[in-house]
Amino acid sequence: MHEATELRAKRDEDRLLLLVAGLGGLLYGVDVGIIGGALPYLEATMRLTAGQLSVIVAAVLLGSVLSTLFAGMLADWLGRKPLMTLSGLAFVLSIPVIALSHGYGPLFLGRLLQGVSGGLIGVVVPLYLAECLSASHRGKGTAAFQWLLTLGIFVAAVIGIYYSYRVEAVASIADPATVFMFKDQA
Repeated sequence: MHEATELRAKRDEDRLLLLVAGLGGLLYGVDVGIIGGALPYLEATMRLTAGQLSVIVAAVLLGSVLSTLFAGMLADWLGRKPLMTLSGLAFVLSIPVIALSHGYGPLFLGRLLQGVSGGLIGVVVPLYLAECLSASHRGKGTAAFQWLLTLGIFVAAVIGIYYSYRVEAVASIADPATVFMFKDQA
């Protein structure tokens, strides 16, 4: 009887870890893919050059590259759970930085912070899963992370397509203030 209870508890723990894997992957995927839908708004409202737009798009990947260099060391120093919490907080902090930015610099810093968060998530979540999931569920954990990362990119792209068509229509018939209103809504 006691063995069955322990087995059930381990199964529930594995399910929770699979959920963490999925959410980490989804967060990272949305993080990477969401900029596509924002580009028409940035072009219409912030008057950024093509080079600046390219840097804004690449900032997430730059942040990811930089943070992955130190993610393993930070995971060993801080621990896996605290680093996952820290990366989630960095992502949450990046949202108002991006949303409230009125220029290239703050927008770049917000996107860079999102990339740092995503890079940490991309390393520490699979690492945590490999250490915590039972051997029979490790493959599911990695698959859940990767599948939901891809789903996050896809969902961000669909949302971006929807809003890019919307801003094109509004920009062609409306004044900049109306375009700004749609930018803030998106």
